[in-house]
Formats: sequence, structure tokens, C-alpha cells
Amino acid sequence: MPNGRIQKWICPTCGRNFARKNQSHSCELYSLKEHHFKKGTASTIQLYNRFISIFKKFKPILIEPLKNIIAIKKNSQFLTIQIQKNALKIIFRSYTLFSSPRLNVIPVQEKMHYYQFKIQKLDEIDEELINWMTQSYMEN
Repeated sequence: MPNGRIQKWICPTCGRNFARKNQSHSCELYSLKEHHFKKGTASTIQLYNRFISIFKKFKPILIEPLKNIIAIKKNSQFLTIQIQKNALKIIFRSYTLFSSPRLNVIPVQEKMHYYQFKIQKLDEIDEELINWMTQSYMEN
């Protein structure tokens, strides 16, 4: 098992891991530097590097740069990052109901909550945000 991940289904074409057999997906992965980082500024890339450092302590973790998002996976995808010119747009899921003016709740399922927020400054990557990311990772 690469990276200690639980493998439920591996695409025979691209080798990506999925929680469901025959999961619909694109086999093409994109370069962070040549594709995603071209959308942002130097400060946006710095935000990305600081944000992604939260997940360095988590094992297993898989970062998949897709066409429009950067997917973060444990056993399944639980978080996406979109690099914008002056911000990171983050969407994550959790069974925990968080209440913060920083979060927009995306109603999808009764028990699973999806949240969206943007990071525009390094000081927004704080203890509260790290707690949300840790909780989301642990639940997924």
C-alpha cells in the first residue's frame, strides 16, 4: 500500500486510489508549478505552502493536483484548494458543525457539512483553522 493508504479501488489507467470501485474521475494530474501556481502571485504561493504545511504531520496524506483544484485525500478526498490570484479558496468536509463567521456552510447532506472559506493573509492560518483541518482529517 503506497503511503499507508487504504486502497479500495485503484484506477488501472492512472493508478489513483479511490474509496469507491470504478469511481468516475479524470486520470490527468497537473503540475503545481506549471499549472496551479501560474494562477497566483508569489504571496499566494506562500499562503499555499504555509497552509499545506498543516498536513505534513498527518499520515497518510495524498495531494493530487487536478485540472481545477488541488485535492487532499486520506481514505477519500476531504479538502480542495483552488489557487486564485490573491487568495486560496478552500472547501472541506466534516461531520462536526463549526460556527464561525469565517466559514460559509454549503448544504449537501444532513450529517456531513461542507465548508468554504478563503485565505488571503498568512495570519489567517491560525489555531482555529488548524483545528478545523485536523478535525476534518481525523473524520475522513
